[in-house]
Parts: sequence; structure tokens; C-alpha cells
Amino acid sequence: MTSDDQPRPQEEQAPPVLPYADLPARWGVAIIRDGDRLRVIVPPLGSWRQLSKAIFISSAILAFFGSLFAYMAIEQRSLEPVPDMIFCALVVFILMAVAFYRLHRRVILDLTAPELVVRTIVPLLSPTARRWPRADVTEIKRNPSSGKLLIRIRGQDFVEFYLGRDEEMTEHIGEVLREELRRPSAVLGRLVQGEHERVAATRRRQLIAATFVMLFVAVALMFLGFPWAIFGYYLLLLSGAPAGMALGTQEKDYYFF
Repeated sequence: MTSDDQPRPQEEQAPPVLPYADLPARWGVAIIRDGDRLRVIVPPLGSWRQLSKAIFISSAILAFFGSLFAYMAIEQRSLEPVPDMIFCALVVFILMAVAFYRLHRRVILDLTAPELVVRTIVPLLSPTARRWPRADVTEIKRNPSSGKLLIRIRGQDFVEFYLGRDEEMTEHIGEVLREELRRPSAVLGRLVQGEHERVAATRRRQLIAATFVMLFVAVALMFLGFPWAIFGYYLLLLSGAPAGMALGTQEKDYYFF
């Protein structure tokens, strides 16, 4: 046997590299799968450095003008600059409240067989939850214009949730939820099967009820004598059709009389 005839060892193949594999661990995001439920937990921002720079720039500019208006009010002994000073202080307070909110807010997204639930937890505030039927969720992705997680709901305006400054992280969460949304759900399948069984049971009860009504009317017509007895005889024959449909062992989608 020549060297060419000897079996060659199989070439080692490198394991596939999953995109965004380290992003959840990097930002502390937990992605948990529990049966037919997918839970994504987005922790609060780690520090002030992860906040948007626009908050700091806007706050500094407004604080400067607010101080300038305060100086003018004191120097001129006039109340005219006071409304502008109050306006600047109010906007700075709102920006600081937004910063506090983003630094301490935790977002939990639960995608289950029946619904999608987005919970927001903030200290000192009551947790809020928004939920939509899973069948009505048409799209989940990162909005390229705002950087937020965009959720489109059938028949409603889309909603957005701020998850952080990292666009790749928001994109990754959108992909995970989008793939889970497309994945067939065993629980959803059982729910649909149960609904079909309930519809079939209701149809059988209606057919059996129609059979008894036709039998009752047929017997009543026979007691009326000729010519009503003839109609009763044919009605008695036809009453076997719904009974056969209800008690038949083979499921039928369409029936022809």
C-alpha cells in the first residue's frame, strides 16, 4: 500500500464563532431560557461614564446660563431674569432625573408562548409592565436612528426601550428576541391544538343537537298523516347525515349534503 492509499486523518475544523458571544457577559446582560420562556435581563448602567454625553453637555450649558441669569438678577436687583433662571434650573433637574433613571433602571423582557412582557424596575418607583400578545408582535430590532430597542405591534404604534449606549448590545438583544419569536413554540402548539379540539367538540355537539331536532320534527310530521308523513320520512333519512359527521372516526374539514 502506497502512501497515497493510506487513510488520511480528518482535518480538524475550528468551532464556529458565534457573533456577539461576549457581549452579554461584557455588559452583565443575562439571557435565560426556561422551557418556552426566554428572559433577557438588562442591568442598570454601571457608571456615569456610560451615560450619553449630550446629558452632560446640555446640563453644563444650561447651568452656565442659569448662573448668568442669577448673577444678572442680583447685580441689577431685578426679577426679570428670574423666570429664565428657573427654566434653566428645571431643565437641568429633568436631565439629572433622566440620568438617575438610566443609572438605576433594570429592564426585564419575557417572551413566552402567549405574550411578550417588558418590565421596568426603578428604585423608589413602582415596577411597570407592558405586555402584548405574541401573535401581534411583528418586529423586534434596534432602531438605527435612536439606538433604542424597537418593538412593532400589529394595529398599534411602535414602542421603544432604551437599553444602553452600546449599539451592538441592543442589536444582539433584538436578534435573540427576533429568533425566539420565529421559533415554533411547543406550548403555543399545544394551545392551538387545544383550541382546535374545543372547536371540534363544539361542532360535534351542534351536529348531535341537529340530529335530535330533525328526529323530533320527523316523528311529529309522521303523526300528522299524509302528505306530511312523506316529508317526515325523508327528514328521518337525512337525520343520519349530521349523526354520521359527529360520530365519524375520521376528521373532515368540509362536508357536503
